[in-house]
Amino acid sequence: MLKSELEAEKLEEKAKSALKSKNFQEAISNYQEAKEIYISLGYRGKIKYIEKQLAQIQRAWEYENKKAGKGNTTLIKSEQSIPKASGIEPSLKTYKNENQRTSSVPLGNRGQSESIATSHRYDNPKRTKKSYLQPHSKKIGSINKFISNSELQRAKLRENIKLSEQQAEEERLRNEKIRMRETQKQKQVEEEQRQKQESMEKQKSVETLKNKADWFLEQGKIAIKYHKYKDARAHYKGAINIFKNLGWFEEVGVLYKEIKNIENYELEFLKKEKAEERRKKASEEQFQKRVEGILQEKTSSKLLELAQRHKIKPQDKRILNKIKLIKEKASKEIEIGKYSRAFARYNYILELLGTLSIEESVINQETHLINKKISELESKM
Repeated sequence: MLKSELEAEKLEEKAKSALKSKNFQEAISNYQEAKEIYISLGYRGKIKYIEKQLAQIQRAWEYENKKAGKGNTTLIKSEQSIPKASGIEPSLKTYKNENQRTSSVPLGNRGQSESIATSHRYDNPKRTKKSYLQPHSKKIGSINKFISNSELQRAKLRENIKLSEQQAEEERLRNEKIRMRETQKQKQVEEEQRQKQESMEKQKSVETLKNKADWFLEQGKIAIKYHKYKDARAHYKGAINIFKNLGWFEEVGVLYKEIKNIENYELEFLKKEKAEERRKKASEEQFQKRVEGILQEKTSSKLLELAQRHKIKPQDKRILNKIKLIKEKASKEIEIGKYSRAFARYNYILELLGTLSIEESVINQETHLINKKISELESKM
């Protein structure tokens, strides 16, 4: 409720209180101030009600003044004076004139005058006492009629005031219902806006958490691809915690099953890895045996050749054959991308070359070639 509206209602209460104590001027003043407020607010119902009240108060005030003998007084310029009651004033005037004629006789001659008046009244045999009292009875009847009409007017005025108050109360209740509906509607709109804002914020939070969970799942898949199963389980557990916070327990169940699958993947991978290690070890052993056989065979043939030529010592011949076999193994390892092992073999060849007692030029040439190979491997590692 607006402040100005509260002030108008207070002015109405003051006007009603003043009306009960018949303080018409104060009542009209308060009603007029309230009317101006309602005009500014555009409350047509209230304006109409106050105009009716002002009209009734004007009539009541004029009646009270007339009753007290003060004549008509208009408080509201827009209201017209109440017309005089017909048939009442002539009777009162006649009664007043007769009293004046009686009082105009001198006091000393009043007895004589009264006797003369009495003799005149009874000189006419047709004018009896009854006929003489008839005008006086008519005056009393007129006065009683005036009093009855006054009571009727007051009753009608009270009824109109009561009806106006009822109408004003109904108008107030209607306005109150309208204000309540508007307030309720405003609260409903505010509640809808609040719920919408909360829903948007919740949706934004859910979207953020979902993106984070998707990141965990993606990292888990990458870890599985590179056989990093421990990291994969950690990423999946991170996604599980997020889904629990979101209440997505169906996704949680799926991820727990996926973690069990990761454990199975890891066991299978370990089995394959061990089998591969065993295979490689067996292959290495077989290759080593074959190399040793070749070395023995080549050593024997070289010894025979050296023995025939008598140029290189047997010890140097064995070292040279060994260097040749190591070169072959290093070349194969380079082909399959095992650069670190090939790098180690070429360094070992350098050590073996340092133990030879053959011509220095031959050793230097071979050392240069080996160093070149080592440099190439370093760029690839």
